[in-house]
Amino acid sequence: MRQKVKSAAVLLASLTWALSGLVAEAEVARTLEEVKALNRAVAEAYVPLHEEWVPQMGVHWGVPGPSVLVAVGADEVVAAYEIMVPEAAGWFPWFDQPEGEPMIHAQLGRVYTQHIYVTDRSTVNEGQRPVTIGMTWPELVAANPKIADYSAISEWVPGMGYHYGPPAPGPALLVMVGHDGEVFGFEIIQPAEQGWHPWFDQAEGDPMVFPFGPAYTQHVYIVPTSRIGER
Repeated sequence: MRQKVKSAAVLLASLTWALSGLVAEAEVARTLEEVKALNRAVAEAYVPLHEEWVPQMGVHWGVPGPSVLVAVGADEVVAAYEIMVPEAAGWFPWFDQPEGEPMIHAQLGRVYTQHIYVTDRSTVNEGQRPVTIGMTWPELVAANPKIADYSAISEWVPGMGYHYGPPAPGPALLVMVGHDGEVFGFEIIQPAEQGWHPWFDQAEGDPMVFPFGPAYTQHVYIVPTSRIGER
C-alpha cells in the first residue's frame, strides 16, 4: 500500500463517532449503528439485502456492488464482515465454499463468499444476542481458521495500520491490524477497470496505484481513526 491518505469521508466519520457518544473511545464498534457512526458510506448507502434470517449470519447489509458487507445478528450486533466474488474470478482457499461449489445468489448468480466473524458463529441465532470475540489478531484467527495464513502485505499506513492479507493474490477481505495485534477494521481492493462506486474511499477517476495497477479501496473501521497512530 503506497501513499495512502485519510480521505475526508474517513475524517468526517471519525468526527461523527466522537460526537455521537455511541461508543467510548476505548471500545470497539459492535452494533450496526456503531459501525455506521464510524463509516459514513455504511450510514448513507447500506440497506438490508434480504428479509429472511440466514442461519449463523443473520441479515446482510450492503450495497449492490463490490463492497465490504455486514452480517447483522440479533440486537443489531455485527456477526461478521463479508465479500461476495463472482465465480468467474476464480476460487481461493479462504472462501467459504469448496472449489467448484459456489452459492447461487438470486441477483448475482454463482458466487463465492468470504466471511470473517467477529463473534462466536455458533451463537448467531435468531433471537439470541451473538457473543462477541476479542478484537485482536490471534482471537480473530482462532474464530476464522481460514485466515491463519494471512500476514502483513503492507508497511504501516497512518490512520490504517498494517494491512493483513492472504499469501497469494486474489479477491479477499483484508484486515487492518495494529502494532500490538489490535484489529482496526476491514478492507477490499477493487481494480479500477471494474468501475467506481460512491462508497469507495477515493473519488471517481482518482484510484490508488498498486503494483498490479490502479484500484479503488473501501475500508470499514471498527475503531476511531484517532486510535491508530502515525507509525
